[in-house]
Amino acid sequence: LYPYIRLNTRVQTAVYDEAAQGWQVTVTTPEGQTEVLKANVVISAAGIFLIPLHLHPPCVPRSSPEMPCW
Repeated sequence: LYPYIRLNTRVQTAVYDEAAQGWQVTVTTPEGQTEVLKANVVISAAGIFLIPLHLHPPCVPRSSPEMPCW
């Protein structure tokens, strides 16, 4: 598996293509180059030290169960 593992590589986008039944993944290499990869499977190994990005949706009145205020 080692030839297929990408370390220190930032994923910019990962889009599933229904027609091709696969992933198109745009990455930035450690050297700063952009590459587009095609894959059947994508495994994210962000690690325990990743600082998560919490997206806060717009506030909806608490009477709405779909999206409560945070």
